[in-house]
Amino acid sequence: MDLNVVALLGVAITTTLLSLVVYSRAPSRRANRLWALHQLVVSFWALGTLLLSTAHDTTSAMAYLKLVHVIASLEMAIFVDFCWIFPERAQGSTQYPRRALYLVALVFAAIASLPNLARSMTLTPYGPDIEFGWPLMAYGTYALGTAFYVIVYMWIKARSQHGVARVQTVYVLVGVIGFAVLIILVNVVLPMVTGDTRYSRWGVVAYFFNIILTTTAMAKHSLWDLNTLGRRGAAALLTVGTMAAGAALCIGLMVHAFPVFVGEPVLLATFCVLVGSGLGVGGVPIYRWFRGLLARSDESNSQRISRLLSELGALIVHPPETGDVHVPILDQTQRYFGASFAATYVRDAGGAYRNVAYIDRRPAAPHDLEGPRQPVLPADSVARLGIDGLEEPLCAGQLLRFGDREQVNRQLRAMEAVEASIVVPLTWLGSPLGVFLLGHKLSRAMYSSSDVDLLKSIAAHAAIAVKNSELRASIIAEKERTEKIITQMESGVVAVDAEGQIRVINPAACEMLLVGDAELVGANLDALPGPLRDALAKASDEGAGASDHTSLPQGEGELRVAVSTFVLEGPAGGREGAGVVFRDLSTEDALHLAEQEAEHLRFVRAVSAGMAHEIRNPLVAIRTFAELAPQRLDDPEFRESFMEVAQSEVGRLEQLVSQFMTLAKPAREVRSVVDVRQLVDDVLSTVSARAEVRKVRLSSKLPQAPTALQGDELRLHQCLLNLLLNAVDAAPEGGQIELCVSERGTGGSEAGEVDLRVWNSGSYIPPEESARLFEPFYTTKSTGTGLGLAICHTIADEHGGTLSVASDENDGTAFTLTIPVQARPSAGGVAA
Repeated sequence: MDLNVVALLGVAITTTLLSLVVYSRAPSRRANRLWALHQLVVSFWALGTLLLSTAHDTTSAMAYLKLVHVIASLEMAIFVDFCWIFPERAQGSTQYPRRALYLVALVFAAIASLPNLARSMTLTPYGPDIEFGWPLMAYGTYALGTAFYVIVYMWIKARSQHGVARVQTVYVLVGVIGFAVLIILVNVVLPMVTGDTRYSRWGVVAYFFNIILTTTAMAKHSLWDLNTLGRRGAAALLTVGTMAAGAALCIGLMVHAFPVFVGEPVLLATFCVLVGSGLGVGGVPIYRWFRGLLARSDESNSQRISRLLSELGALIVHPPETGDVHVPILDQTQRYFGASFAATYVRDAGGAYRNVAYIDRRPAAPHDLEGPRQPVLPADSVARLGIDGLEEPLCAGQLLRFGDREQVNRQLRAMEAVEASIVVPLTWLGSPLGVFLLGHKLSRAMYSSSDVDLLKSIAAHAAIAVKNSELRASIIAEKERTEKIITQMESGVVAVDAEGQIRVINPAACEMLLVGDAELVGANLDALPGPLRDALAKASDEGAGASDHTSLPQGEGELRVAVSTFVLEGPAGGREGAGVVFRDLSTEDALHLAEQEAEHLRFVRAVSAGMAHEIRNPLVAIRTFAELAPQRLDDPEFRESFMEVAQSEVGRLEQLVSQFMTLAKPAREVRSVVDVRQLVDDVLSTVSARAEVRKVRLSSKLPQAPTALQGDELRLHQCLLNLLLNAVDAAPEGGQIELCVSERGTGGSEAGEVDLRVWNSGSYIPPEESARLFEPFYTTKSTGTGLGLAICHTIADEHGGTLSVASDENDGTAFTLTIPVQARPSAGGVAA
């Protein structure tokens, strides 16, 4: 079969299949529909040319010739229409004068149909030999004009576009130029050189070049930028040329050295196969070598990448004095990629993305802008781009190349709304920190996959910078808060490092020490007063803090202070110094004294009011009988009643005065050793009879070891007796009372104490009554003066101890008398 027929059939079949594939890929896109229609028309053109080449009579050949030219007119119009809208933008295409275009195509199709298109035609083995008439000149003008228009139009369009759209346009442009060159070569140059038109029929095969490049541009999966495409094309041509020259040289040398090979076709063919195989095996390394030779710019690009990452690392390790690394990082990124603009947005606590850096280097911009163009990234853009959950960069070129238009249309429109070609997320441990926005490249080249990978690395650096910035701001804020707190503290604070140099001292400390901070900051520990110096030295040496009271020299006198030390530890747990906090106790002592005086005054008022009330009742009774005495003194019954009432009320007054004297009796200065076990036995013996009468069980719980304390045995006996008698009176019939003695810290320590707890299982005191139990003259009994518990409280206070009460509806009531083992001054009881 003639190779011409095979080639034309191949073109027809291939273009038909491409038509179906392109249309099924995205039937909603106008560019896909037009290109599919164009491929279908080309397949008819190839079939028409095939029929023309194989015609057996001139009449059929003439009909096929006109048909081919009519189809070519329509094919050129469809291709122009395709170039007008390709590459198609997400928001739609501009309308063009399509009616005029197809009207012109119909006019020239009619011209091609004129009878004198061909003046004569002779059938040859290679096809018809045609002598064309004037319509072909007009038709050729239309064809050449259309090709020239497409080339100029796509050239202008390529210069106005950027990114993937520009590369797609260039692919179509190169395809058209390549097709035009091949057509001119086979239809003009070769016939002029050889004088034979047999090669002109291969012009339709040349159209394969345009089909391949344009279809690749539409598929967008194998696009390279112009530099890469140029280097790879040049490397391929050099490889083919080298291999062809090598093969020719080897074969020529062999034929020249061994002429016998010329007469032996088998040997010559075998040798050619061996040479071809060797060159084929070496073709890949030869191609790679040429690519490496032509890719020196890649080496310089690698150096630029290394320098960029090194500078970014330096910015993170050594940030500017302002602490803001966003602008320098953005500036380095923008300069490397040559982006029209770059912006950094950081996510705040509310989830909004706020601009922290912006650089615009578009020609329309007056200067490099570092102020935010959009202070906050629009919420709808954040939602459409899915920035909160974005893990990989969004590249408009990648979306156009690998994504379905309907699926990515929302993201593309959102990116166009913020004028971004790339959106790079900044994340930290899976959480969103912010986002990079980069505009198109000023060189109008597209962003490659290696660019996207590099941006991911830059984003990692930027994320570290964001966290460092947040950490720095947090540390500064915390430092300012700490300094403000220390400055406003009324207590003095001094901190020293491991070498004993003073690093921190607040105004309160300077005021109490009567020095200025300039005199002490940086000075040695010895510059402090002795008590503070010793406390800090002890904390540093022992690695533990302590609390104490001491006095500091202040002028000609002393200042009593409370001192508390602490140890400063580093991140690894090592000691880095110590600190001391001390406060002036003079104000606290004055307040305590004023509180005691106020309590004493309140007590005196309460006692005075109670005494007046208790004394007035007996006096009223005696006065009543005294007023009746002049009239009824001779009445024996009256005299007997008067004497009985007078004696009873006087006895009551004596008891009241006796209790008051007990309440007001001052603590003794000399104490004796009191055996607690003997004291408890005596009190229980005294109360046992009354408990037996009321059918209340008495028990005690004493420690095994002897227990003794210093105090007034009679007063302690009176206190315990009052507590037990109250418990017996409050207990129901069959109730239980327990006197429990326990010791705390009595192993030779001066801080040891003895607890004497009187527990009554059957009584309950509400909280509102418990708060007033120890007030003089407060009682819930129908009889009694209400001084018993007040006296007990006074006795506890005289011994430097405490008396407390705890009551629960289920567990009963317990009064606990706590007395220190060693005598110590009273707490300033109100009765003293």
